[in-house]
Formats: sequence, structure tokens, C-alpha cells
Amino acid sequence: MEALKHFNPGTIVEWKIERRVDVIKDVFNYVFWTFKPCIDGFVFCRPIISIDGTHVYGNYDIKLLIAITTDGNGSILPLAFAIVANESMKTWTLFLDHLHLHIVKGRRGVALISDRHHGIL
Repeated sequence: MEALKHFNPGTIVEWKIERRVDVIKDVFNYVFWTFKPCIDGFVFCRPIISIDGTHVYGNYDIKLLIAITTDGNGSILPLAFAIVANESMKTWTLFLDHLHLHIVKGRRGVALISDRHHGIL
């Protein structure tokens, strides 16, 4: 993620790790990132954000959360991403908080479209 930030100035990355006494190393919970062009481009897009989560298959049982919007031509602009240990009220709250803080930035009238996951509700 540091290389991502280095080669894409203005990229925002937020980590959440948990320090546990029963495990020697820190336990990963959450990472959020958004690119500077996506942040800047949102002001020119429709005030509608679609959010969803999906399973990432592989060695780890993790989820990918994503937020997208569309511009005036109907093209899709990805806004933000997060990799989380599980979809829960806590991880969706973190994702939506970071989305509001870094992308929406007080813009009024922004609507969210979701699959009504219990963590989002």
C-alpha cells in the first residue's frame, strides 16, 4: 500500500488492525483506499453511489467492499475500495464513514444504492 501511495500522490489508505494478547503479531481487520483522481472526479458525477461487497476467493476468507458512481455520460467511476475480514455492521460503518470523510466531503443530496446487507441497514 505504501507503493500505491508513493506512485499515486493523493491516494488515501486507512488501516485498522487489532492487537491481541493471544497472537504474537497484529491481526488484520480492515484496509480502505481511494485514489486521488476518483476523489476529484466525484464532484463531476451524479450524486448516486452504489456500494456492494463480494467474497475474495483464495487462501484467506476476506471480503472486498466497493463504492462506484456514474458520470454524466453513464461511465462508471470506482470511488473507493476496502478489504475486510468479514461483512458486518462494524466494517460497513467504517467503510461508509471513510467514504463520507474522503469522497462525499459534505456534498448534499447524495443517495446510496445497496443490496440491503444487514450490516449496511
